[in-house]
Amino acid sequence: MQRAAVVAALLVPLGVMAPVAASAAEPVQSAELEKSVVALHIRTVANVRYPTEGGGEDVVKEPMVVEGACSGFLVSATGDIVTAGHCVDPQEIRRDLIIEALLYMEKAKQITKAKDWLEYAAKNWDVEGGSKGSKPETRVRITQPESVGGPVKFDHNAQIIDYKSFNDGDVALLRVSGISGALPLPIATQDPAVGTKLISIGFPAAVGRVIDENQRASFKTGTASSQQTSPKGVPQTEVNADLSGGMSGGPTVDEAGNVLGVNSFLLRDQQNFNFITDTTDLGAFLRQHGVNPVAPRAATGDDASTGNNPLPAPAADSGGGFPWWLPGGVALLLVLAGGVLVWYQRNRTRPVPVEQPAFVGTAMPQYGPQQPADPPGCDHRNNPPGARFCNACGAPLSR
Repeated sequence: MQRAAVVAALLVPLGVMAPVAASAAEPVQSAELEKSVVALHIRTVANVRYPTEGGGEDVVKEPMVVEGACSGFLVSATGDIVTAGHCVDPQEIRRDLIIEALLYMEKAKQITKAKDWLEYAAKNWDVEGGSKGSKPETRVRITQPESVGGPVKFDHNAQIIDYKSFNDGDVALLRVSGISGALPLPIATQDPAVGTKLISIGFPAAVGRVIDENQRASFKTGTASSQQTSPKGVPQTEVNADLSGGMSGGPTVDEAGNVLGVNSFLLRDQQNFNFITDTTDLGAFLRQHGVNPVAPRAATGDDASTGNNPLPAPAADSGGGFPWWLPGGVALLLVLAGGVLVWYQRNRTRPVPVEQPAFVGTAMPQYGPQQPADPPGCDHRNNPPGARFCNACGAPLSR
C-alpha cells in the first residue's frame, strides 16, 4: 500500500540553485513549543442496545465506558485547538463502545467469541445516551503539566467544533474557553520536501503508564520520508520520527516551529512507517472555520531559502579549471565497485521471502471484519431456556 517512489521528489530540488538566505531564525526551543501542546483525555459513556429473538430488544446491563488519550496543539490565542479527527470521530467511538459491550457479554457468557460478532453488531446494534435514541455524550478534557508554565492552568472541557474522519483527512478542531496568554503554533504554507528535518510532539500512552500524572510531552526528531496519497486521494506525509499511541493529534513541526501536519497513524511492518496529515489541508480546514493561522516563522539553517528544502545548493565554481584527475579517479572507483559487487553476489545469504503483514494503523479497527455466520452443522441445540445467543456458535437465536 502506498508504494510511490520518492526518487522524483529527490531529483527535482537537485537542479535548483538555492541562494543562501540573508538571515535565518534560530531553531525554536522545546520549552517554547511545549507551552502550545496539550494532552487530551476523551471519555464516552453510553448504553448499548441489541435485538433479541422474536423481534424484541434488550440493553447491555452495564453502561459502557470508553476512554482514550490523544494530543493536540493551540492554533489561536483564544483557545482553538487542533487534534486528529479519529480521536473524536463518533463512528470510531461507537465502534469502541460496541467492542466493549461484546467483551462484556462474552465474559458474562451471553455470547462466545466476541470478535466474530463485531461486523454484525456494528450494523445492527444501537449506541445511545441516557435515554433511548439519544446520542451518547463525549467529554474532551484538555490538560498541560504544571511544570510547563503554559496557558492551561487547570483542566478545561473542550467543545468539538468539527472533524474530518481518518479516511477524509484526519483532523479536528476543538475550542475551549477561559484560556489566556496562549501561544498558538504557526502553520507552514507548503508540504515539507523529502529530507526536511522535523520534530513530532505528543504524549505517548506508553510513557504515561510508567510516570506520574504530570507527564511531559515527548519530542521525536526525524525527517520527511515521502509524500503519499491515500486510496481516497487524501495527501499524507511519511516521516521517520517515531510515533506511538497517544501522540495522535500532536503537531509535527519544522526546526522553526512551523506545523507541517498532525500526527495521524503508523503502519507496523518490520519497522514502523509513520504518517502525518497534509500541511495545506490543515491551513484550509482552519480558515474554513474562521481561524486564521499564525504566519510561519522564518526557516532555519539549510531550510532557510527554499521552503523547507534541505538539499544543499551547488557549490560555486572556484575558477580552478577542469580537474584532469577526475576521469582516472572515476574509472578506478568503478573497477573497485565492480569487484565488490561480484564478491557480494557470490557470497551473500539470500533472504527467505516474508509475507507482507496486514495493514495496522493506530486509527484502524482492532478486530478484522468477520461474518458471524453459523458454522456448518450447528443446529442450536443444548441452549438453556431463554438464551438469546447460541452457546455453540454465538449466532442470535432469532435467526
